[in-house]
Amino acid sequence: MKRPGRDCPGYFFAVGNNIPANCPLENVVACLDAYREFRKR
Repeated sequence: MKRPGRDCPGYFFAVGNNIPANCPLENVVACLDAYREFRKR
């Protein structure tokens, strides 16, 4: 049985767009920078 998300390594936004409290700020900034760069295709 294949587990959902297994082929999607890395970060992605959840439906609620929540960020865990223990996520380092640098990771949040990198994620937002990537989102801004790749949001328009």
